[in-house]
Amino acid sequence: MRNMKEHAKLIKIHVLCWVIYLIYEILLTGAVRGVFSHFYYYLFFYLLNISLFYVHALYIMPSSFKRIPSTLWYLPFLLALEVSLYIALSVLLSHLLYLLHARNEPLAFDWRIYISIVWRGLLFIMFSTGYYFLISNTQKRKQEIEKALEVEQLKLDLAKAERDFLRSQINPHLLFNTLNFVKYAAKNQPDQADDAIIRLSEIMSFAMGKSAGGFIELRDELKQVENIIRLNQLRFGNNLHINYTVQMNNEKSLILPIILLTLVENIFKHGNLTDADFAASIKVESTVEYLMFKTCNLPRNGGEILFNSLGTGLNNIEMRLLNNYKDKFSFEYGMEGNFYKTQLQMPIQPSKQILDSHLT
Repeated sequence: MRNMKEHAKLIKIHVLCWVIYLIYEILLTGAVRGVFSHFYYYLFFYLLNISLFYVHALYIMPSSFKRIPSTLWYLPFLLALEVSLYIALSVLLSHLLYLLHARNEPLAFDWRIYISIVWRGLLFIMFSTGYYFLISNTQKRKQEIEKALEVEQLKLDLAKAERDFLRSQINPHLLFNTLNFVKYAAKNQPDQADDAIIRLSEIMSFAMGKSAGGFIELRDELKQVENIIRLNQLRFGNNLHINYTVQMNNEKSLILPIILLTLVENIFKHGNLTDADFAASIKVESTVEYLMFKTCNLPRNGGEILFNSLGTGLNNIEMRLLNNYKDKFSFEYGMEGNFYKTQLQMPIQPSKQILDSHLT
């Protein structure tokens, strides 16, 4: 439907341009000569010239440039053919006008007349050629813009898919383990079951709601980090050994969501947190410009298995960081001795209140 409307609009523009051109040329030539030709003369010859214009632009030029290797001989051949046909039709129309009494005398065999006919035809061919290159260039630029928009849309879709993938990594694992704990605790420790349900609800609400946008406040992400730590402590009877420290410059600063949450969840998925001599650690520090996030823990099943388990998730984190922060972040992870460590430094943005004040 849209294409039909655009096509109709284009036709109206062409008709308007031709009407303006015809009125201008007829009035100008009539004023210069002091006499106007018969209506049939204008009708036949302008139909011929307009037909030449569109035949050349829509058929001759595209047909020639489809054969790039042979364009140098094919285009001149078609050009000579259409000029010859144009001359023949002009002669026939002149005789027809004479028969219809729209011309005082038949066309004389004068070389100057034929030169004027050729010149007239070449004039419309030149206009048509310019129109063809204008339209071709416009269509090419339009296609480039559409392609660029498609690429940008693919990037947005990819970023969304990556975010959703990371979100889905957190939810099933956490949901399954927590519900198993709640099932057990509901009979023996109802207070802990209530606490677990509330914290799980907060995490799910965060993952499916607030984190769906672009950036979130740092305090919102850290609140869910605390919930995950507390849920796992409930599951294991507060026997997990983990040190969690936070030093923030501004807890309302904006960060990319789910990143910290995923790294913390990986500690509980793959780490050994039962040895008091080798407690895991999570450290959060922020300045005005950057956030530093560090984790350290004993791997549960050895380094090699850990790398295989974490590879996809960590690669997705890196891709999200790259898409959003370009080269303004650093993310390192791997085994150091007996410990598996991650270290992330990424930019933080001003809080929403500061951004809103600048906008107003």
